[in-house]
Amino acid sequence: MLAAGLLATSAIEATAQDETTGPTAPVEFSGKISFGPCSGAETVEGVPGKVVYRGEHYCNPGVVEPFSDPRLEGTYYVWPYHDAHLGGPEIWASAFTITNDEGAWRGIPAISISDTGTEILVGEGAYDGLTAIAEVTLNGTIWDWHGWIIEGDLPPLPEEPAAIP
Repeated sequence: MLAAGLLATSAIEATAQDETTGPTAPVEFSGKISFGPCSGAETVEGVPGKVVYRGEHYCNPGVVEPFSDPRLEGTYYVWPYHDAHLGGPEIWASAFTITNDEGAWRGIPAISISDTGTEILVGEGAYDGLTAIAEVTLNGTIWDWHGWIIEGDLPPLPEEPAAIP
């Protein structure tokens, strides 16, 4: 009888400890997706010294190498705009979205130069409170992702001091 009481007490204590263990450790991930077919109305405007791509269009990338973390599996979308400077860089403004049965990852629009950039995706649904942040390199038509899923907020953006020395 005493042993049963000790076991019950241990189980209660273990449960209380599990609920207060704090945030989960960051999880590293990688994967590759292709620059899949694009649709929607894309406008191309000629501007002296560059070609400007704008409009309501999105691309539906395909999986080349599945993400190492299954929470990032699903349907992928990217909304790209870019300026192709003649004799210079291509400057991209884009945002990715990943959706699946558990929730979604919504990208924060980002600026990148030519073929590298950082993507930040905020979790929704089962992924609420999580952020995926990755370095993404475009190799031809393949986006190569390497990053981390973290719990909690990202550092705040710095504000310019009132007096700059």
